[in-house]
Amino acid sequence: MAATSASALLRDSKFLEHLRVVDQLISHKLENQSLQLSEEEHQLVGRSNEYVATSTREISAIVKFVRGIYCKKLPELENIVTNEVDYASCVTEIELNPQPKFPNLSPHQAISLAIVLSTPHSKLSEKDAQQVLECCQAVRTLHQHKNLLLMYVESCMHAVAPNLCRLVGSAVASKLISTAGGINKLSVMPACNIQVLGSERTPNLGVGTMGRNHMGFFGGMKMVQDAPAKHQVQLVRMLSTNVAKCARVDALRTCPSGNEGDRIR
Repeated sequence: MAATSASALLRDSKFLEHLRVVDQLISHKLENQSLQLSEEEHQLVGRSNEYVATSTREISAIVKFVRGIYCKKLPELENIVTNEVDYASCVTEIELNPQPKFPNLSPHQAISLAIVLSTPHSKLSEKDAQQVLECCQAVRTLHQHKNLLLMYVESCMHAVAPNLCRLVGSAVASKLISTAGGINKLSVMPACNIQVLGSERTPNLGVGTMGRNHMGFFGGMKMVQDAPAKHQVQLVRMLSTNVAKCARVDALRTCPSGNEGDRIR
């Protein structure tokens, strides 16, 4: 089974053509960020958002399948490494390298995984090992394509969602919009759902992780990280409410200047 066999999206000719177009456009967009987009460009951004959401779902489905196989060998791995792309990378590293290294993991995760690997564990059949490796390759490829699409969407954010960009910045705005499936879908999403967009299941690494699990993409914002810990969740709730307001303004295109985002902020 080739990597493309694990992913319907990687076999989709329309998706691959869309990637080709985006790849050609992105360097130009990063150098010339226009405050206006043509209707065709709006549609291209919309399709990019949809493909980001679809690739996210495919990555989750493929990793779920891999976990179902790999738990025969290392059932502890999914509790140590909860990020789906990191999980796939770890599986590949463990299967291909006698002395695996995990530079993307936190020190706590790396130590925990080293302890697990130092103990005897079952071996996968040749068929299962080949299958998980091909699936993990599909995950990494999808993740790379998803990042390209996110980069393109972010380069268009000041035209697509000027008010949302003023509120949270173009990087967070692009992630929120892409994860929701577009500005129109984000505009009708309840604030409580917006708050957890981008959240991941986190291993129990210490005090305070419970609140951070409910911060989603907002948890990486400087204003949130700089706030006292006891006020961070409250700040994220306020941001979520304001994101909902700005998204509605941007979906209706009633304030292309972004002034409403400044006012709400």
